[in-house]
This record gives sequence, structure tokens and C-alpha cells, in this order.
Amino acid sequence: ETSEPDKEQCYRKALDLLRGLTAEFPDVPDHADNLARACNSLASMLLASGRSEEAEPFCRQAIELQEKLLASYPRIPGYRHLLGFSFVNMAETLISTGRLREGQDAFHQALRVFEELAHDAPDVPLFRQSLARCQDALARFLVSCVDAQSRDPARAIELAQKAIELAPRDGEFWQTLALAHYRTGEWQSAIDAINKSMEYRSGGDAHEWFLLAMGHWQLGNKEEARGWHDKAVEWMGKNKLDDEALKRFRAEAGELLGIKEKKD
Repeated sequence: ETSEPDKEQCYRKALDLLRGLTAEFPDVPDHADNLARACNSLASMLLASGRSEEAEPFCRQAIELQEKLLASYPRIPGYRHLLGFSFVNMAETLISTGRLREGQDAFHQALRVFEELAHDAPDVPLFRQSLARCQDALARFLVSCVDAQSRDPARAIELAQKAIELAPRDGEFWQTLALAHYRTGEWQSAIDAINKSMEYRSGGDAHEWFLLAMGHWQLGNKEEARGWHDKAVEWMGKNKLDDEALKRFRAEAGELLGIKEKKD
């Protein structure tokens, strides 16, 4: 299996070649399109490895390339589709570097691109799927952002419901909706949505179970709440996930239920 450093080196070599082709043949749109795709791929890889600041210039180059292509070839939907993903990449990169407002703006730019695509070509499943994923990603940001001032759970409910209309069997979308309902104090609606998430995710995992624990606790079902909390903690112990968002969720559930975590 190719190591991450080797993959990165391959991406960078490909970028050098594609930059040369794009400069030498500026009237061949496929070269610019392939260069934008390579920029997005490298940016995604850097972002996944925690190197967000390094990813940002590649996101910006991809966006610049796709916007130029669209200006020259507005009728090619593939260029617009990739532009949407470039904005999503940019949003996630900006958010990971703490620039939350800029990241949210990039999400809204991506959302506009995907909405236009889905409107112009409603029979293309890929465009509907991309729109739904963008709606869910923005909803998840609005409901779980580390900065409470940037949260908007009511808007998150609206976006999550729209995503579910497009993909009703996607458990992750139901999970987002459940969290948004919980943040607005709609405990039973949160439980109902998380049950749908578990239905479509083969019973779910700690992401659902901590939320179920908190929802049942808020409704006074304390024994059931402790059962779901313990199940979630056990799952985390077996899977040893180093997931900061899930750790925060566990801490929130433990505080609500009055459970003191054991020190490792």
C-alpha cells in the first residue's frame, strides 16, 4: 500500500506536469480541469492529515481554475460540479484553521452551486446527492461548531430536512437532524430522528448512543439513558477512536448524567 508521503509526492509531480500542460496549451480546457482536480485531491489529503494551512492555496487554485473554466464554458455541468466541491474543501480548510465566518461563507457558496446544478438537471442523481451532502455538512457545522456564537440549530434543522428529502435512507443525515433537534430542546424529535439514523446505520454506534442517552435523560428516562451511555462508552473503548468531536459529546453526556469519567 502506498504511504502518505509517497502519495503526496505523486500528487505534487502530477501538479507540476499539469501546470506545464495548462501553460503550454491554454485553449485545452481538460488540462485546466485536471489541474483543478489534482489541486483538490492534494488539498483533501493535506486537510485529512491536519495540514490545513498547506491545503488552503491548493483550494484557492482549484476555485480560480474552475471559475475561469465556467466563464468560458458555462454549459458544461462537470466544471460547475467540481467548483462546488472546491468550495466545500475551502470551507472545511478555513474552519479547521479557526476562520469560522469565512468557512461558513464558503459553505454557502458551495450550496448555491449545487442548488443551481440540481435545479438545472433534476434527473441527475449525482447532483442531487452532492446537494444533499453539502446541506448536511453545513447543517452539521451550524449545530456543532466549537464557537457557540456561530451555531444556528434552527437553520440546521431546515438544511438537514432538505438533505433527507433528497436522500431519505442516509443515516448520517438523520443523525445531523437529531442533533439539531436536541440543540433546540426538542428531545422526543431528537430521539425519533436518531432511531431512524440507527435503522439506516445497522444499529449505529456511539455517535447515536450518546445522543440517545442525553435525549432520554432530558425526558426523565434515566435508567434507559444510563444504558445507552454505558453502551456508547464500551464501544469507544473497543474501537479506541481518537475523535475530538466524539470525545466532546461523551463529556457532555457524562456531565448531564452526572457520571465522572475514569482517568486513564
